[in-house]
Amino acid sequence: QNVGEAVIIPAGCVYQILNVRANTRAVIDFLGPESCLRAAEVMQRARKLPEDHWRREDRLLLNHLFRCSMYETAEMLEKHLQ
Repeated sequence: QNVGEAVIIPAGCVYQILNVRANTRAVIDFLGPESCLRAAEVMQRARKLPEDHWRREDRLLLNHLFRCSMYETAEMLEKHLQ
């Protein structure tokens, strides 16, 4: 890996980042449709944790993700059916 190169990490692979000097990074997370049910299950378990637990936060923003997906799907269907 060299400066300026992108790194793609396949879904489900564990990775670790070591910053050896100051840098800027851009991360795009992707949640595939086949993983949505599993992600929702994990989110439900996290909601049962105590209020101040650091893992309770919805890091995936699943509610927002699902809502946006529904709106986009509805818009595509509406355009297709016209």
